[in-house]
Amino acid sequence: MPDVDFLTNVESSFLELFMQDEMLKEYNWQRWDSDVQLELPRGLIGLKSRRDPEESPYHRIEVSVRFEGRPKKQKLSVVMNELVELLKNTDDEDLTNASHGSVTFIGRAIQVQEERPIMSGLRTWTLTFVIYAVPMN
Repeated sequence: MPDVDFLTNVESSFLELFMQDEMLKEYNWQRWDSDVQLELPRGLIGLKSRRDPEESPYHRIEVSVRFEGRPKKQKLSVVMNELVELLKNTDDEDLTNASHGSVTFIGRAIQVQEERPIMSGLRTWTLTFVIYAVPMN
């Protein structure tokens, strides 16, 4: 069942896609609206959206996927590569299907960037990208 708001539907679409991947589903995925403190390793999805162009139904969504902690079975670099490959091989139809009709995605992930900081002694890896989508009513 679709969630109430657009960005939660987008988050749910990506989480459903990630849960289909053997390596990515080993992460404990933090939901934005959940107060549960998850154990490491964990994954977090940050979202930012704006209409592009203004007065259109199209939303430019900036997605940030952050991994924290060491993966259960693989090196972090292997998990990072897995997500990059998943994004390369995922098209708009895959994501639209994962949304159960709540979001129509347009195209693939673009402007993909990687960042690998160490924050307070915790190894993190962040992948950011942009994708376009339209909320379905």
